[in-house]
Amino acid sequence: MNELDVVNSVRAEVGEPPADRLAEGRARLTAGIAAPGSTRAHRLVFGRRTALAGGLALAAATAAGVVIVQSDGGSERPRSEAADFLNRAALVSAKSPSLRLPPGKFLYAEQVLKVGAPNGPFRTDRLQSWSPRPDMHRRGRDKSFVHQRGKVPPGFLRGDPGFYAGLPFSPQKALDALPTDPARLLRFATHPGVGADGHTTKANPMEVKAFLSGWLQQPNLPPGARSAAYRALAGLPGVTLDRDVVDAAGRHGVGVDLGAVRSPESRLTLILDRRTYRLLGTRDSSVVHFTDDATGKRYDERALVVTAILRTAVVPTVGKAP
Repeated sequence: MNELDVVNSVRAEVGEPPADRLAEGRARLTAGIAAPGSTRAHRLVFGRRTALAGGLALAAATAAGVVIVQSDGGSERPRSEAADFLNRAALVSAKSPSLRLPPGKFLYAEQVLKVGAPNGPFRTDRLQSWSPRPDMHRRGRDKSFVHQRGKVPPGFLRGDPGFYAGLPFSPQKALDALPTDPARLLRFATHPGVGADGHTTKANPMEVKAFLSGWLQQPNLPPGARSAAYRALAGLPGVTLDRDVVDAAGRHGVGVDLGAVRSPESRLTLILDRRTYRLLGTRDSSVVHFTDDATGKRYDERALVVTAILRTAVVPTVGKAP
């Protein structure tokens, strides 16, 4: 059976609507589109064209007796909403002033940190930190710095971060070298370095989101790279939007939920100001593995770390606040 036979068979089952009903339906459709107070008139520019074309197509199909099943696209709406928000954040970021870290200077960050179980209770600390620290070493193709294991040198941190690693940090030269094109930045995040065997490494989707979110949390990221990072995130699967998330300082913002980042059981949310699109903080849920020293028994506990970035600045010496 060809397509025309299928259409004819459906047409025969549905039957032709009476001419008076068709005329009445067309009149209502035309009146609704033309009405100045209709909801269609308040949609985006492309929304009215789409609604008009869809309405006429639906009317024509009804006249032909064809049954149409419409999908509301519910499963795609959160991701599309997140993509729209991230693209707007990219536009604003591209025009935002840049914080640059000159050689010999230090990046100061003041944060509020809440650590606890997902349902509480929480411990709240106020952190002050200075980067780069002398216990950092270079790693990877992007020449970024990573913290070595052990205690923070005196003076480089005030407060108790628990197992929170602090704001990510990369040298200004490395951040300046990041691509400003979203596709190129995504390729860079996917192939971040060269392995011990000399072959280019390939990051998995979780690691790609970790790279992008890590760059976005650095206040000295140039505007072009920040804009590209937001656009790159907008095209990734599994990114959704939470309209109301509270950071560690009690400020309400929009949450960009990245899903799993470091491990399948982790979940990272970037909290952005709903008007300025500035990064307010993060909400990080993960499973912490530890062993009881007395019994040797291993425990897995879900922990929630909520941060708030209060202030960042460039300062001349460690221990000095702006």
